[in-house]
Parts: sequence; structure tokens; C-alpha cells
Amino acid sequence: MKLVELSLPQPDTFPIKGKLTFAPFLEFLKEKVATVSSIERKVYSEIIDRIESCPDLLDTSIDSLKDKEELISLIKLSLMPLAANEETQLMALSSPFPPTLFYYTDAFEKTFLNADGHLKDLTVDPFGSPERDLRFVYKIIFDKCYNLRVGIGGMFMQKWVEGEQNSIKYLKVNLDNRFIKVDVDGELPDISAYLVDLQNTGFSNFDLLKTILPLEKFTLSGFTILTVEDATSEEALSIIKNAVLNMHTQESELTMSQVEDGLKTLLGNRKLCIGIMPFLKVNDQVIIDEEIKSEHILINTMEVCPNHISYRDSARFFEEKKEPLFIPVVDEQAVAQYPYLKTLLDKRIHSYLAIPIYNNGKPLGVLEIGAPDAGFLTTEVMHSVKQATPIIKELFFYMVERFKARMDKLIKKKFTSLQPAVEWKFNEVAWEYLKNKSAIEAPVPDIIFDNVYPLYGAIDVRNSSIERNIAIRKDILNQIAETEDLLDLFSLKVKLPLLEKLLFKCNQFRELTARQLSTEDEVRINDFFRADIADFFEYILKVDTTYLPHIEEYEEATDELTGKFHLHQREYEAGLAKINGVINTYLDKEKEEVQQIYPHYFEKYRTDGVEYNIYIGQSIVPKKPFDSVYLKNLQLWQLTSMVEIARLTKNILPDLDIPLQTTHLILAYRQPISISFRKDERRFDVEGSYNIRYEIMKKRIDKALIKDTKERFTKEDHISIVYSNAKQADEYLQYIEFLQNKGMLAPEVENVELEELQGVSGLNGLRVRVLYNQD
Repeated sequence: MKLVELSLPQPDTFPIKGKLTFAPFLEFLKEKVATVSSIERKVYSEIIDRIESCPDLLDTSIDSLKDKEELISLIKLSLMPLAANEETQLMALSSPFPPTLFYYTDAFEKTFLNADGHLKDLTVDPFGSPERDLRFVYKIIFDKCYNLRVGIGGMFMQKWVEGEQNSIKYLKVNLDNRFIKVDVDGELPDISAYLVDLQNTGFSNFDLLKTILPLEKFTLSGFTILTVEDATSEEALSIIKNAVLNMHTQESELTMSQVEDGLKTLLGNRKLCIGIMPFLKVNDQVIIDEEIKSEHILINTMEVCPNHISYRDSARFFEEKKEPLFIPVVDEQAVAQYPYLKTLLDKRIHSYLAIPIYNNGKPLGVLEIGAPDAGFLTTEVMHSVKQATPIIKELFFYMVERFKARMDKLIKKKFTSLQPAVEWKFNEVAWEYLKNKSAIEAPVPDIIFDNVYPLYGAIDVRNSSIERNIAIRKDILNQIAETEDLLDLFSLKVKLPLLEKLLFKCNQFRELTARQLSTEDEVRINDFFRADIADFFEYILKVDTTYLPHIEEYEEATDELTGKFHLHQREYEAGLAKINGVINTYLDKEKEEVQQIYPHYFEKYRTDGVEYNIYIGQSIVPKKPFDSVYLKNLQLWQLTSMVEIARLTKNILPDLDIPLQTTHLILAYRQPISISFRKDERRFDVEGSYNIRYEIMKKRIDKALIKDTKERFTKEDHISIVYSNAKQADEYLQYIEFLQNKGMLAPEVENVELEELQGVSGLNGLRVRVLYNQD
């Protein structure tokens, strides 16, 4: 057996002295022999006798062991577990310092020594480094001399590059110092004054340690047991796991590199190609994200010969395949079965494994492994890979969710919240933007739907502006009256011209409010209350605090949420909110059901009532053929829903403090239009000058008058339908007749001509009364 020197510490770094001796081991055996069985006692006694028969073993040198191999083997047997195998156990015995192996198992020799008996060329100093050796030495000193168990030294992980494949191995090295004794030259240094500092630094402040415990004062006597375990799989899985755990805080490129590194280490081959292929989808179609394109084996190879099979075909194959695609040898026979593997040969990939990863039965992606050597990928390798698949599943899940988040963030930033009917278009445009953008401020493509049919409806509160004005006037008159009462009260004790002026202003504002109140008048009156009256009340309190209760009561009445000076306005707003709540609840429920007719875009927004736009057409749902039947169904639904809304708002009328009536307006427009998404306003609008007429009609028809009259076309208890040609009227008259037959509309239908509106002429209208339950 050849002696192997592990490292050669420099004297100025490690001035500690070392001496090989079996004396500590002999003491251990003598203590042990009294506690073991008779059979073990015989073995230990034999070793004790043999060591004592060789006194030089108690104070020896490495060279003197060369003729004592039999005794060393006997000692080895007492140290190794009985079940240990010489062919697999990685174990060696070493002198303290400098560390030199004087015994090692066959497995250790085969693993770490080359043919001439020297250590193989490992990455760095294989079983030590200056700092690591210092940790080990001081651990022994603290343990043996101060009875301090410190968590340094002892065990460490060693990285090692091995073989033609440049495979990385991780070795867990344990240094057992039970048979080392520490001798001190002179008196043992007192370290009690330094313990706190040492503990705070984890006993790793080597500058301090060298000062208080100079190594030249110590001698290590005995030998060390060195055991090594292959921890490559454990460490490789840890690398992959940590990469996935940290992927939300680091660049995806770094995460992919770390995962690839971990997988190559796990499989012991640095020449492997690793493919990480998440199924990222836009509108249920798998897409290729340029950010991770380099991590796909198939995509990279298909660039060489793209006509063999499309990426989506490959992805579809893997989505459907529940079991791994395992091809140990990629040759012409394998290509005949799986044609898209042809391009793997061009990339010199001769062994291939693809493992689909699922989450709750849904495919997340595929993990690909390609090897340059045919037959490298075996069932054993596949078993090793499956250890990592739970972690890879988390990686794929994160990548899929991150892609969705990127899309959602872009859509919310550039567009708006989406409806299912048009979501596919926003996804498509968002993906094109992400895929093609070359600058941070790259323009977002326009979103346009051509040839869609519009439906417009408006439920408005009749004379809402007048009712609001009446409520405001009542509240102002109430506040003026109470203000005058307080001023009259103050005048009994306070004689000031200003007080008379304030009473004069109150009288002026009362007369103004009683006649008519403009927005400008309202602002002036409110300023009067907030400034002039408030300042005067503040002065009154300084003069006479007995008025405090009266002024506090007045100030409570000014509270917008609870005060009586805003009572009628709150009643108006509450009534408006109740009406809108009933309408919105009904439409929200109905719009989900009416989507079953044919998917369409439905947008509602609040005015004093509720208005909505509906757009339906082939361009919104390219995959489902459009037919005019769907449009007619939607028009009939619109008319029916207007009747139902009229009934709902009529039913709640007795519950309102202010009897607010509603009108119900429909715009019949038979010509298809184009709409585009306005990014600044976050909504759809008509596209092109030809379609502007429709938008103008929408904005002005609620004010339309019946021709040659002063009568508004919209009317409470009626459905009003504006149209521009006879064909539209005929269609809606058929719908009206159907609802008349169902008892929802009155028999009489008014067909009137409307006054010309600014920019719009030639409009007519149908008006029919709604039948309520009491009718």
C-alpha cells in the first residue's frame, strides 16, 4: 500500500505539530473491552496485545508502518461496520498533520487514486483548504482542551469534476477525530474573556484565534478516520430546488442555467442537452416564448430543418402522451416512428428522453434530455430524472403563471379588463407585442373588429336634472330658513350692521332659489354658507358662548351624510342608486345567459341611469360561424329585457322617497360597423368616418322630439325605438307583436317622425306602452 499525502500546509499557516500514534486508540480499546461481549472482547484483546507488542506504534512515523500492514488491517476491521463492504466503503486512515493516508479501502483507492497511487487531479485541494483546515484544527482544540462542542469542521461537502463526461460529483467528507489527543506546550491559555466574541463569530474569527490560541503551542497526536459518501444526487436535487425557490427573485436565464446544471449533475454527464419546454398558451394555442426558446431541444433543432414538423404539432403530441417518450438510440428506425426526431440526428443527439409534466391532469410542459452518445439514456437514468420531476413541475407551473401574469399586466396596462368574447383578441395582440417589441415604448398594435352589428340601449331617469334641481332647492331653502332663525336669535343681544346684511343676503337667496336655481347660483349660495355664515358664527361664539348648542346643532345639519340640510339630495341619490342597482343586477344576470345565443361584446356604463353597447359579428368569434339569426335573437332579447326592466323599476317606485320615473330607449341600426379599442379611454368606439353617424345618433337621440311638437320621444312607461329605414321598423314591429301576444306590451304602437337632430336627419320612431301586472 502506497502512502498518499493529501495536502502540504505551509508552516506559517499551520505551525501546529502532528504525530502519528496509536496510543489514543489503545486507550479507547482498553475502555471498550470492559463493556462488550466475550466474542468482541477476544477481538479487542487481540488488537491490544498486538499493539502493545509493537511499542513503536505508540510513538511512530508513517514510514515505520510499511511492514505492519497486517496489524493495520486488523485495526481497520475494528473500525469498519461489520456489514461494510471493502469494495464500496469509501474510508481511509490518516496521520494528523501533515495529513497522509496510511490505509484506505479498495473503493477509496479505485475512486480517488490513479494508477501510480497518487490522488487524481481533482478540482481544488480535494479534502481541505486553508480555512477548512483551520476550522478542523480549532474544532479539535476546543473539543479536547476546553470541552466545547462547536459547529465547525468535522464534515464538509466537496465538489469534484470526474471523467471524460466532465461529470460533477459532490462528496460528503467526514473527519472523525476521536483518536486524536491534543498536547499543550506549557499552560493551557485561558479563553474565558473571549468566549462571547468567539460565539458571536461562530468560532471563525481566525485572526483572534491565532492570537489567543497560537497553534505552535499545540501538538496533535493520533490518527483521523476519513469517510466519504457520494452525495451527488442529494446535492443536485438541492441545486434544482433552490433554483426553483429563487426563480421569482432572479433572471429566468439564471434559473434555467441552474436547473440545467443540476440535471446534468444528477445524471453525471455535462455533455447532455436539456430542454425545458413549458406549454405557454395564447387562446389555447401553444406558443414559443423567445425568452426561453434556447431551452427547447426540439425548437432549436427544427430551425435547421423546419419542414419536418411544426412546434405546435410536437407540443400537441406531448400534451396527449401521458407517458415519457423514451428513445435510448435515435437512429433511422426511431425516426421512422417519430419523424420529427430526424432533426435530432443533425444536432448529433443520439439518445432522447421526453417526460411530460402534469398538474391535476393538465399538461404543464415537457422536460427533454438529449445525449450525444447512443444508449446513454437508460431506464436507470430515467428513474434518476423522475426524482427531479416534482421540482420541475413547480418550475413549469411558475413559468406558465408568470407568462399569464405578463400577459394580464400588459392587457391591464395597455387595454382594460376583458370580457370572454373578445379576450382572445387582446391575448393575440398582447402576445404579438411581447414577441416583437424591440424597445420599451414599442407601439401596441390596434385592436379592431370589422363588420360587427351594434345594439344600443339606454334606461334613463325621466327629468333627472329637474328632479335633482328640485331636491337641491328644497335643501337650500331649508338651510336658509334655519340660518335666518339663528340670525334673528343673535340679533336679540348683538347689534351689528353685518348681521342685518347677512339677513338681507338670506332673503335674496331665498327668493332666487324659489324662482329658479342655476349651477352658478348654487355655487354662490354654498360659498355664502361656508364662508360668510361660518365666519360670523365663529365670531358669535367668541362674544357669547351660550349660543354654542344652537351653532353645534346647525353644524350637524350641514353634514352631507347625515345632516337635514342635505336630506332631499340624499333621497334623490338613494332613489337613483336603487334604480340603477335593480337595472345592473338584472343586466349582469341576463348578460351571462344571453352570451349563449352567440358570444358578443357587452359594455354598460352609468349615466343618471344605465346605457349599454352590444357588438356582435363574425370577427368577434372567428371560430363560430355567424348567422343573422343570432342578431335577431339578440334584438328580441333587448326588447324583452327593456320591458322587464320597466316592470322592475315600476315595482320599486313605492319604495322611493322621490318618485323617479324611467324611460327606455333602443337604437335600431342594421348596418355593420367597425369598432376599435381606444387605449386612452379604455373602451371600444366606432372606427372610420363612415361609421361616425352611428355614434352621433347614440349621443343625441335621447333628446329627440316628435316632429312638429315639443314632446320628447322618450316617455315613462313606454319602450321607444329609434330607426332610420322601413326594414328596421318591420323587424321590430314583428318583435313588438310577439311581446303583445305575450301580454307584455299594449296593442297600440305609435310610429312617428322625429325632429332633425344636429348632424342627423331622417329618423323615425316606434313607441309602445309597457303592460304591468296590474294592467
